[in-house]
Amino acid sequence: QFSLAVLSHASQHPEETLVRALDELWQRRIVREVGAGDYDFTHDRIREVAYREVSQTRRHILHRRVAEALEQLYAHERRKVAGQLAAHFEAAYLFDRAITYYQEAASAAFQIYALQEVYNFCRHGLHLLNEHPLLRADIRRELKLLVMLTTVAVGIQGYGGEEVKE
Repeated sequence: QFSLAVLSHASQHPEETLVRALDELWQRRIVREVGAGDYDFTHDRIREVAYREVSQTRRHILHRRVAEALEQLYAHERRKVAGQLAAHFEAAYLFDRAITYYQEAASAAFQIYALQEVYNFCRHGLHLLNEHPLLRADIRRELKLLVMLTTVAVGIQGYGGEEVKE
């Protein structure tokens, strides 16, 4: 799902041009409106094919642009989109920023007791830290993620869970 505002910021095209293109895609039943200025592909397969048709280098650039657009549009409420920001920065190979947003997303999910989401965000952040040794130099980030992960793992698995023991 995507919004016209994010698409406009990320693509750097005028809204009128984008609306015309989206209207054509809507008429061809490639995308559908899901709200005022919000769209989604009509089928997951269409999204997958469109994604595969873009080169890997171009995908990295587009993910970075979308992440930067989200940062601008949600400057005062980034916690709402922290998970999206993390995923886009990870896909853009900007791992340091992705880890920061995985931490923020985990923290936001923890506040609403979404334990499985906290768990997943922490695992993603820790995976990136382990895969990229230069990022691992900041032990505080790893420790913060591990403490949060352990806390929610107790809630999900109980004190006897293997991951809790680890």
